[in-house]
Amino acid sequence: MSKRSDWLTDLSAAIAKRHWDICPKLLYRVLYGAPATDLLALTAHTIERYWPSFESRWPSVKWPREIVAAPQDWILRFGRAVPDAPEPERNSDAKFLFSLDAFLLAWSNLNDVSILASSCACGILEAIGADEKTFSRELAADQGCGCGSAKPRNPPLRDPGAPIELARSREWQNFLDVLVTTNVVAYPDVPSLAQLEADLAHWERHAMLLIVPEAAALLS
Repeated sequence: MSKRSDWLTDLSAAIAKRHWDICPKLLYRVLYGAPATDLLALTAHTIERYWPSFESRWPSVKWPREIVAAPQDWILRFGRAVPDAPEPERNSDAKFLFSLDAFLLAWSNLNDVSILASSCACGILEAIGADEKTFSRELAADQGCGCGSAKPRNPPLRDPGAPIELARSREWQNFLDVLVTTNVVAYPDVPSLAQLEADLAHWERHAMLLIVPEAAALLS
């Protein structure tokens, strides 16, 4: 059995047990080194699930669909820049818009395994977290589960039957089903587990946020 298959099994178990704190690391490991076209398709699929909610409030805003439909064209015209409008009032909309930034960063770094994996993982986490039923404006201040979301100092005890837990489980399970359908376990194992773990540690040092090469160069 491949390591990727083991990680997918571990991710499935974590979702079933609602161990949300370990899901991002397992997601990164499952995605790392997989074909770029499939990683981008997985990210796009997760982003698209939030469109009906977003467009019900912003029916005239079409650029998110343009980005996902033709990311290469967008990058050629605008780079990774996105419009300033709308300015989201809801945390869920902010997460959705951030997932588009992650999607564009992934498309801009197709040959960098680490940035591709972290960007797609970040985009998927934000898109999952954007689900309104999972992360309402009130709950978002108390519970983090998006890309780089800070853990609360005194996290509330979770009620397994609470709507937020059921909805979060639904979104993660949907994504897991897509992973299985995509047959990610058939992808070759990563050439170097040591490199994977080093890249994962690097992502964690970035608070599991986006790793932008030009920004990292400026900081160094």
